[in-house]
Amino acid sequence: SIVGVSPFSVGWYIPGFSSAVSTNVSAVVTMDRAGNWDSFSLSAKTPVSTASLTLDVNKNATSIFNTIGRINILGGGTFNSTASIATKVFVKGDQFQVDIDTGGSVSELTLIGSAIG
Repeated sequence: SIVGVSPFSVGWYIPGFSSAVSTNVSAVVTMDRAGNWDSFSLSAKTPVSTASLTLDVNKNATSIFNTIGRINILGGGTFNSTASIATKVFVKGDQFQVDIDTGGSVSELTLIGSAIG
């Protein structure tokens, strides 16, 4: 038998227009297994219109990032990634949702979370 862990990804696609007034912009993802987050990457179809756009990932309604570690895209940019995750561990049944904390307008966001479980 093979013993160990295997990497997997969870993705959120947020179509259309989003801005700082958009909260809980993604569907809830309920984990089907336990694991540990490794990193997140965020991309946007259009450049961010202001100084930056900051997203948060919430586990059971609580952020998994420290305040300064939340993933963001600087103004005029379309991509960023982070491995600065404060709460990496999750168990089967934990619920995750994405929201926008601060920033300007942007369209079509894709957030990919890489995990090991």
